[in-house]
Amino acid sequence: MDEKLICLQLGALLHDIGKIVRRAGLDSKEHSKAGSNYLKNNNLLADRYKEIYDTIDYHHAKYLSSADLKEDSLAYIVYEADNIASGIDRVKYEDKQIRGNEMDSLNSIFNVIRIEKNNLKKTFKLFDFDKNGFNMPTSNSIKLINSDYKKIIDHIKDNLNSFKENINPEKLAIVLEACCSYFPSSSYVDTPDISYYDHVKLTAAISACFYLYDKENNIQNFKEEYFSDIDRNKKKFLLVSGEFSGIQNFIYTISSKMAMKSLRGRSFYLELFAEHIIDEILSTLELSRINLLYSGGSHFYLLLPNTEKIKEILDTYKEKINNFILEKMGTIIYFEMVYTETSAEELGNGLSKEIKTENKVGELFRETSSKVSKGKLSRYSLEQLKELFDENSSLNKIYSYTEECTICKKAEDESILKKNALDFDEEEGIELCSSCRGYIDLGKEVSSLYYSNNDKFIIEKECENFISALSFSISFITYEKR
Repeated sequence: MDEKLICLQLGALLHDIGKIVRRAGLDSKEHSKAGSNYLKNNNLLADRYKEIYDTIDYHHAKYLSSADLKEDSLAYIVYEADNIASGIDRVKYEDKQIRGNEMDSLNSIFNVIRIEKNNLKKTFKLFDFDKNGFNMPTSNSIKLINSDYKKIIDHIKDNLNSFKENINPEKLAIVLEACCSYFPSSSYVDTPDISYYDHVKLTAAISACFYLYDKENNIQNFKEEYFSDIDRNKKKFLLVSGEFSGIQNFIYTISSKMAMKSLRGRSFYLELFAEHIIDEILSTLELSRINLLYSGGSHFYLLLPNTEKIKEILDTYKEKINNFILEKMGTIIYFEMVYTETSAEELGNGLSKEIKTENKVGELFRETSSKVSKGKLSRYSLEQLKELFDENSSLNKIYSYTEECTICKKAEDESILKKNALDFDEEEGIELCSSCRGYIDLGKEVSSLYYSNNDKFIIEKECENFISALSFSISFITYEKR
């Protein structure tokens, strides 16, 4: 990854760390100064990333306007990304009010849904780093104190020290997700329901988009671009949505024999498939999962730079994925991926307006979702359709030595069906293709996790036990609690 991009995203992830320092009672200065001073005094950053201090010191207009910075300083990018991620520069109020040791906790987002029928105000307790726990909001009154934030900043400091020389944005994001997901980014707003982690992660994602867009378009004067002459209507971003179609048909294409193992394996396989697609796209673009907005249910959203190169990569990758699906699984499932161009004004939900009268972000997601729905109605490229309608193509040709798989009815080499059948109880009487055999084996392994102490697995490609139908093998390893 580009070293300057690494520095930028690290700076964006750390730009508000002074809030934690202040709330821990370690420094009474304004949070921009408190943050940079803390990192400097504890020597937590390698010298090659010293520009991060500028992104922390000057991420607010009143400091940036008088700063003596170069025109290509990364601080200008983080400043504007922070504004967009906030929707409004609300953090400026934090330093103007003095509160005791008590601070507001993170509100549940469900507090603002159907307010007329929902009188309960629920908040989150500070998470205690229990990876097996689940933090549910409670109606009990919760106030965070200095010692709570002291634990958080100590955890961050310990981790920054441990990987100081080989730090990267994804490592830091994992640390922040673990300890910063259950307290608010800004306490002094009407509804503090945005976590600190979500705010800094989004700031880093937006920063990366700005940087790569500007690099592609040879924009080097960041001061003019993001501070003195801002054009927030320029379409610098792509909201990307990827989704599988036909999930129910694929998962429930099962025989009553070996049903649960097959169902479990197919469901898990699709989740892994979606995660693999995400990682492949981000890796190709030299980005990390910081630019992943959401992933779940074999569906995901990415925030990417709006460049022709990236659009071409997305279109090519969509074609590649569906070629694989057609070859291995047929037409039972389909992968759709679309993108919508958007601007800082829209991402910031009407950033230039003091009073917001429109839900621009909601409209952006609705437009993208509509494109996905339309895409599902016109599957496949021209080349793929030619293959599908050619009875002699590799997708359709049936050989004399093939028979039907008992479960999915797909044609398979008779010798493979017989070989796979030998591994199961003869009374079952099932002859399996390589794909269904792979799903059942995967379902068995997933099931075994429930009865063991294992909570980690390794995915390997082309390893000794490589299953061509699944394109990967999974090794489950024992995790020893420390």
